[in-house]
Amino acid sequence: MEVLGSSLPRCGSSSKGSNERTPSSLIRTSGSSRRSTRAPLSTGTRRWPEPRTCSRPPYLDSLNATASWNASDYAFHLTRRARGLPLWFSLATYGTDAYREAIESVLALTRAAADEISRRPELELIMDPDLSVLLFRRRGWSDDDYESWWRRVLDAQVAFVQPTSWEGEKVARLCFVNPRTTIEHVRAILGTMA
Repeated sequence: MEVLGSSLPRCGSSSKGSNERTPSSLIRTSGSSRRSTRAPLSTGTRRWPEPRTCSRPPYLDSLNATASWNASDYAFHLTRRARGLPLWFSLATYGTDAYREAIESVLALTRAAADEISRRPELELIMDPDLSVLLFRRRGWSDDDYESWWRRVLDAQVAFVQPTSWEGEKVARLCFVNPRTTIEHVRAILGTMA
């Protein structure tokens, strides 16, 4: 199978006409052709359409530092859709009590993680958490230390914990959304900063 299109653009690398829709697209399979949205029909220059919507929050600066193609620029969650339906279906399936318990569990974990950070002399909690995000610094670390730390932890498949910027300084950030995350998981992550 040959897929047409070889050069994938990055979010924000727009060129003139980058938001134009390609009228049709093709995938070639052993001499036959069929319609698809995988690659643009092109007889000369092969290029993918620019992403319609981009998401570049500051906490992903480290991930987006390289010029490589980022699949999240083309992700389903960036398209226009009925965003309320997944929440409605979850509420209808699990009920409000399950949501309340999950949220309370995440908030309790956030408070416990803040206490754990405060107990470690090499770490400094920047502010008390309001919801489920913790910002903290590792004393003595530079920007490069944070960069190598998060990549090392990701490569070891411990966690995906990217640093972020706070008042111009690179700091560590933990964001809890999964009610199955435990304080033991948090301790394992914090242990990688020792």
